[in-house]
Amino acid sequence: MGFYGPDSTGQLSCGLAKSGRRLWNRLHKIVYLAGVAGVLHYWMLVKSDTRLPLTFAFVLAVLLGYRLLVKFAPPPAPQSGASLFPPG
Repeated sequence: MGFYGPDSTGQLSCGLAKSGRRLWNRLHKIVYLAGVAGVLHYWMLVKSDTRLPLTFAFVLAVLLGYRLLVKFAPPPAPQSGASLFPPG
């Protein structure tokens, strides 16, 4: 298995260069949709005890919520007095 690691990473970067950033972003959106569809499908499949599908839905909501927070939250304002290396 270790033999295929460098080869697979090279193919990934080569594929990204060939396909372009727009196609790569579209792939990410499709993966998010697949995650939501997977949780919904599992919830519809289970009829009696829905605690596990709801747990998966909660975990997915937390992960996607964090993703949205990172994307849309304004960057923190720099503090004037805080520094790792004080002058001296």
